[in-house]
Amino acid sequence: MLDFGRVYAAYGGLFIVLSLLWGWIVEGESPDAPSMVGALIALIGAAVIIYWPRAA
Repeated sequence: MLDFGRVYAAYGGLFIVLSLLWGWIVEGESPDAPSMVGALIALIGAAVIIYWPRAA
């Protein structure tokens, strides 16, 4: 179950970033500052979930 959570966290963080990139590149809408900060927080959160050492 632990591996599923890590994969899901990675997917969620990347989905947010790719959504902003899609809007920027395909739709021509550049993301605003709060969107960029939120995406950065999501990626940092995903990295913590994925890479934080765990007791076996």
